Amino acid sequence: MAFDGLFLDEDGLPVERQPVPIYLAALIARMTPDEYLKLCAVEAREFRLGINVYQYIENTEPKKVQPKMLLNYVTNAINPIESKNNSISLSNVFVWSDELLWQISKLIDEQYETREDAVRDGVTIDWDPAQLEFSATIAQSTDFYNLLSSALKKKYLVYKRTMKARSKYKKWCEKYMEIFPHFTHEDIQSKKAKGYLKVAKIIEKDPVLNPEGQGHHHIREMIRKNILHYL
Repeated sequence: MAFDGLFLDEDGLPVERQPVPIYLAALIARMTPDEYLKLCAVEAREFRLGINVYQYIENTEPKKVQPKMLLNYVTNAINPIESKNNSISLSNVFVWSDELLWQISKLIDEQYETREDAVRDGVTIDWDPAQLEFSATIAQSTDFYNLLSSALKKKYLVYKRTMKARSKYKKWCEKYMEIFPHFTHEDIQSKKAKGYLKVAKIIEKDPVLNPEGQGHHHIREMIRKNILHYL
């Protein structure tokens, strides 16, 4: 299985300690993968910003990746991600979220006198950054689900089902607003808005918006219950 995203709470923060793929860790740190690997391999020791980097192969215990091996990706290959000379694949390399938080917090503190100064410059710790050209690479990272605690595994499954449902309802509500763009927040709140059943019947027949084949009565109720959240 491929990496399916971090388990974040309503404030956008990691729920408990969990693995962060190295590509995603670099984006959270506002660095390129090469820059972040160099930080972990060399600069971290000099400035006391080091955290352990691990490699995980399914059904085995995570192993610490030595700094020299990380540095090879930066100094000894033209394309450090795809080099055949490297003995590890960055797709299964990760750091722990609590250690990453400590590391980035230290970086911010090194650069700014106060956290308020950092916020004014737009420098915050974003655990769900825009992935841009690295999105496909991050998606191909190893699934680290087996490294979660037993309690977190159960919570994570519920979380993924909830996020999947929310994503679906959001698309349904967007379809409603596409068909009835003139209805305002006040119209919907005062129940003046109409057309829920009409939109539900359209969505019911759309295999993209309704791949599970749910009936229009259910779709209508979910639009009515969620439309105010997505205006």
